[in-house]
Amino acid sequence: MTTSSENIKVIIRVRPRIENEYNQNCNCLKIEGDSIVATSRTDTKQFTFDYIATEESSQSEIFIQGAKEICDSVLQGYNGTIFVYGQTGAGKTYTLLGPKYSLSNKNNNISNNDDISEHSNSMYEELNKGILPRTIEYLFIRSKSMDNSTVKLSCSFIEIYMEQISDLLNPANNGNKSLNIQCVGDKVTV
Repeated sequence: MTTSSENIKVIIRVRPRIENEYNQNCNCLKIEGDSIVATSRTDTKQFTFDYIATEESSQSEIFIQGAKEICDSVLQGYNGTIFVYGQTGAGKTYTLLGPKYSLSNKNNNISNNDDISEHSNSMYEELNKGILPRTIEYLFIRSKSMDNSTVKLSCSFIEIYMEQISDLLNPANNGNKSLNIQCVGDKVTV
């Protein structure tokens, strides 16, 4: 008997339209439940996914739908992978890391508005942090609460771009070395 934690889950996040897309008189993509209906002049196709996050979906919701179950499986001893894929400018970095590291942050009024206090800005970043920081926090908080257990976590954070693999945690690695992340007390070391 398999459970959903043993399966691959495909989640789609629909990014907000960019300015020139509003000028087009094309509503060729429609979300219907867990499906996206794509309509062209000659054809209509329907694609069904495990979950569709709309532009109104929060970063927290994306974590809960996409990564939390993987984290729980990892803490039970299974390997887990979060794979983020998409076209340049689709919002992968924002979804994975949050607004602080996203290129869209440069155009984000709340982060660059001098009238907004540093406290408000940090609250905005905390609320909108991506899957990766949420995953790391969740894993360490849950592992600390596990009675009579020793938890050893290892993590890789890689980028595949134009058929080149880069280790984003340690660019000096050649891709063949394993990465070790350890938590001793409240201190995380890489």
